[in-house]
Amino acid sequence: TCSWQDELEGDNVKALPTDGAPVTTFSDVDAAWNDVYEGIKAVTDELLRTFAPRQQFIEEIQRTEFISQGHIRIQDIFVFPSLYCNDNEESQQSQTMPGRIINDCDGLLAIGRPLIHGEEKSGKSALARFVYLSLVERSSPVLMLESPTLGRGPRPERLLREAYGRQFYGDFDLWLGQKSKTLIVDGIGDDPGVLSMLAEIEGLFDRVVITMHSDIYHSFFSDDDRLSSFDVLKIETMSHVRQEELIRRRMSIVNSAADMSHGSIDHVEDRVNSIIVSDRIFPRYPFYILSILQTYEAYMPANMAITSYGHCYHVLIVATLSRAGISSADDTVNACFNFAEHLAFELYVDNRRATSSFQFDEFVQRYLDRFIIRRSIVNRLMHTVYGIIDQGGRFRAGYLFYFFLGRYLSRGTVEAKAALQVLCEESYMEANYLTLLFTIHHTADEMIVDEIMLRTAGTLETAEPATLDRAQTRRFAGILGAFPETILSDRSVSEERADERARRRDVLDAGQEMEGHTEASRNDETRNAIYRVLKNNRILGQVLRTKHGSMERIKIDEIVSSIAAGGLRLVSRLLDDEWEMAWLAVYTSRKHPAFDSEKVLRALQALSFRWTMVNIEQIVSGVNVPEIRQSVDSIVRREDNPPMI
Repeated sequence: TCSWQDELEGDNVKALPTDGAPVTTFSDVDAAWNDVYEGIKAVTDELLRTFAPRQQFIEEIQRTEFISQGHIRIQDIFVFPSLYCNDNEESQQSQTMPGRIINDCDGLLAIGRPLIHGEEKSGKSALARFVYLSLVERSSPVLMLESPTLGRGPRPERLLREAYGRQFYGDFDLWLGQKSKTLIVDGIGDDPGVLSMLAEIEGLFDRVVITMHSDIYHSFFSDDDRLSSFDVLKIETMSHVRQEELIRRRMSIVNSAADMSHGSIDHVEDRVNSIIVSDRIFPRYPFYILSILQTYEAYMPANMAITSYGHCYHVLIVATLSRAGISSADDTVNACFNFAEHLAFELYVDNRRATSSFQFDEFVQRYLDRFIIRRSIVNRLMHTVYGIIDQGGRFRAGYLFYFFLGRYLSRGTVEAKAALQVLCEESYMEANYLTLLFTIHHTADEMIVDEIMLRTAGTLETAEPATLDRAQTRRFAGILGAFPETILSDRSVSEERADERARRRDVLDAGQEMEGHTEASRNDETRNAIYRVLKNNRILGQVLRTKHGSMERIKIDEIVSSIAAGGLRLVSRLLDDEWEMAWLAVYTSRKHPAFDSEKVLRALQALSFRWTMVNIEQIVSGVNVPEIRQSVDSIVRREDNPPMI
């Protein structure tokens, strides 16, 4: 008998014996203590069968490395990737349809035995964690194993018990008796013992989901019979539809719905797209998009707008070095940057030779003879997970190579200037175009800009810029007349935007395929001339975006005029001679009688219309920088040319 209820007033506490009666009030004290025993037993039996997730583990796996007001949860920003199945290439015994795309969690779990592989930073672990959290939310039994513990250490049963103990309350043996259990194995490495370990435990589960790096899969496991029951799926880069969804999710964390108009989303998306100019720099994976957005948000309060080749890359690289254990102190980072810049130039020179003679160890020794850097720092640059250089001495990602090569070429040395002359001459090649973009970001020397404008003006110099007068545009009359019927729609803006973004991927893929110049293409001067103008205009457009604040107005005017003149020369290539187009239609029809000359002519007219609109869009995109609008307006008034207007 005591006042325990006064002490615990308001707490939801159940007292034993039953009804909180003191033991001394029972006629049989042993019966009272037996009642206590039965009450505790009932509670513990319930706890053993509860299988509640441990909050600490849930918080750990839902936490991302991205920060807004605090760490962002994975559920708040996750967009399910496109998982592509091609069983002809990946798995001879795949159960899914070849070419099938898995777009959601239910579709993935319906497979039963999916093996998901993807490139670096493609989102493999994020996908594994999202699936885990989704199953926990549905109260569906699931267990996650992370690859570093597989193949070494405890035996399979103990491995499962330890993992369960970290992730859930309740009795493991009782949990194991449940139906529809899922095992998620995130990030299998190259240890061959992993599959033997997995073979011992996968029979305990109804579903098994595996993730691994594409290099690991193709190098070690693609032909392993122990994986014959798995369907192999590859993580594709994000579509523009999913990219917009990701941007909306990320922006909604700091913006209200009223502040997220289609226009504001388009503005941010345009910035992202200008940075991801090529999959060779930034693959369109969530990690890179979110990194860009985080940098964008971080600099916005200081009114320091993110630029395509500025803060984002530098921030990402410094963050990567930090994860590799390299101090953020200026002297250490500068030493790493200097090493990487010289390595990038050596790789560039070796690529120009096309001899594949590059020896990384020899380069390191030559570098150590000239510069001071601790060998331990070089080793950290080659960290197996966070290093920026792989074991063969190559950069792990395209943006790293172009970033550091651009820094080296911006030094203005004799060899750098000689290399830039070649790059400007051959700017039609994708690698050279990307190198010039990064070099321009790093340098304050306007020589490169002048050289690019000179090359652009000297290309197609026999073609006058298109005037788009009645004589040049009358062939479009039939095409324009059909537009009202083809573009009118009663669908919502969101549906139309989704369709428009779905078409972007096809256009970009086609464009990248066309622009995939090789060494052999140097002999095709007409083709190269067209691509030189296209690439140079894109470079000059980026100059306007990133350098307008440090350029004189007269230089900005020169760049705007160069972009417009170059683009309109390309347009005039298909508009100047209508007789030639009619002749080509007749010639094609005679050579291939199955094709009617009128239909061929209409197809050529449609092609010339698309060519005209694409180039006008490129011109507008290049000069569409709000800060230089006054310069553009003055040029329009001065030129008094319909296309300019």
